Amino acid sequence: MIRDEAEKLSMLLTERFALQVPGLLAEVEAISNRIEFAAPGGGRPTLVRYRIRIRDEARVGHLGLDEAQALLDALDAPGPGWGPDRVFEEIAARGGVVDLAEQ
Repeated sequence: MIRDEAEKLSMLLTERFALQVPGLLAEVEAISNRIEFAAPGGGRPTLVRYRIRIRDEARVGHLGLDEAQALLDALDAPGPGWGPDRVFEEIAARGGVVDLAEQ
C-alpha cells in the first residue's frame, strides 16, 4: 500500500515538473533494513521505507512521503514561479537532503 502511494506521488510530481520545472524527475527510492532480531520460528524481518528522490543533472534531493506531498501542494499553490533552484531550496527547507548528482 505504501509503495503504491509513493509511486503515485512520484508520478504526480514528475507530471508537475514537466509542466512547471522541465529537467526535474521524481522517483521512488526504497530503503531496506533487516532487523537484528531473530523471531522464534522465522527469519529476520525486513523493514522497507520509501522516499521520493528528485533529481536533475547536477543535484539529487531526498524527501519523505509527507514532505514530498507538501512540496506537491506548494507547486499547486499560486505564487512566484518555480525553477530547479527553488525546488531544491524547498527540499532542504522541508528537512530533505540535497546532494550532488553522481556523474
